[in-house]
Amino acid sequence: EEALRIQKAKMGLKDACVAHTLLRMAEVNVFKKKFDASLVALEQVLFISSSFDENQAIDISLCHYLLGITYIAKENHEKAVASLLLSLEMRKVQFGPNSVECAAVQDKLGKAYGKLREFDKALESLVEALRIRKIELGNDSIDYAHSVFNLSEVHIAMEKYSQAFNCLNEAIRVFDMFPDEAGSLLLDAVVMKGDSLF
Repeated sequence: EEALRIQKAKMGLKDACVAHTLLRMAEVNVFKKKFDASLVALEQVLFISSSFDENQAIDISLCHYLLGITYIAKENHEKAVASLLLSLEMRKVQFGPNSVECAAVQDKLGKAYGKLREFDKALESLVEALRIRKIELGNDSIDYAHSVFNLSEVHIAMEKYSQAFNCLNEAIRVFDMFPDEAGSLLLDAVVMKGDSLF
């Protein structure tokens, strides 16, 4: 925050360095689950970047991705979908459609669509995220497990308990390998697995 204050004082608000610092601050705030702070920072990044030409590129795809995560946390799923779709289009150009970067966006997009009960779109996005992550990272990666877990949530919302049960078994298998990274998701998956039996 001190670095940002100094940069704003020296260069003014509409400066690429200020925007980069705000983007990094937003990334930290998303990680710490401080979503009000991340939203303010990300909106400032978009405002600042609107005055730049393409040669002063800020990672706007990352900005929209972080906005999508922030909006999901704040339960504004329509805005989450809009931000994530923008991020996905940019990341397809930046990294290619089969990149892990696109898979990360597809995973969050599937989660947002699921909350909106747009299940066909949710399944399409989550299955695509799962496909990419399985190929690129393997089926023993924590990111793969996150996609399987998110897929199970959609199956439960659709009352497809058999599919949810299978997904939860697979998510638990991988989460068991990464107890520190999985955190409360391992417990959530175990509880959801029990619930899906009834």
